[in-house]
Amino acid sequence: KTRKGKMKQSSQKAVAILGGVGPYAGLIIHKHILDLNSKFTPIQCDQDYVNIIHYSFSSQIQDRTSFLLKKITTNPGLGAAQLMLEINETAARQDRKVFAITPCNTFHAPPIFGAMEEELAKHKMENLEVFNLVKCTVGHIRESYPNAKKIGLMSTSGTREFRIYHDYLEPLGFEVVQVDEDLQDELHDTIYNQEWGIKVKGKTDKSVNNFKKYAEQLKQKGAETMILGCTEIPMVLDEGSYEGIPLIDPMEAAARSVLAALYGDQ
Repeated sequence: KTRKGKMKQSSQKAVAILGGVGPYAGLIIHKHILDLNSKFTPIQCDQDYVNIIHYSFSSQIQDRTSFLLKKITTNPGLGAAQLMLEINETAARQDRKVFAITPCNTFHAPPIFGAMEEELAKHKMENLEVFNLVKCTVGHIRESYPNAKKIGLMSTSGTREFRIYHDYLEPLGFEVVQVDEDLQDELHDTIYNQEWGIKVKGKTDKSVNNFKKYAEQLKQKGAETMILGCTEIPMVLDEGSYEGIPLIDPMEAAARSVLAALYGDQ
């Protein structure tokens, strides 16, 4: 297959990012997709890069943890479904196959992700394939760390309470270890605090020191690798490892999966 032919076929496809969950997460996965692109096809000019449709409408997708913890009643999956339908319409209009991902771990809790899937199932979706970020991450762990037994997880309280990663990892024989319950509220607050949390202030000395403390506790519990299970966490634990323990960024794992699907589906 010639490079010219490969470019022509891949140009008929695109990756879609359903962002705004939180907004910086969309930027981060967008960057991962561009950074990883050259591992799947030669990049010599702008036109060699994958096409990307990036929707970021935070106001249309309610907070995922607040919904799971019953602080609000509007299911974020329904707003996400409407945006996915708009992406599908764009793909159909352009006669383009699109591989879509939502860069939020908590969004993939069954009550939310399932609600979106149910809504999308009511419509003709021939142009859109929706990826599950958690499944992408678990697939990466199976491939890259098959001999690991204990997987550390740092996440929002919603992801923790609904066992989003547990329900995929435990049937495969992995043990999930998390921070002590009396530390979970502080971890969650480090993400969400309206004065100094990551969602508001980004990377600060306080958020970095807090997450190093949480990583140290997981290390003491025997974690052999750690999932940064909220898309804001890689903003502060951004070195790829902690004390020699690999840190897994689900957004990077998802970026690899959608690119592999796009370039593998020639």
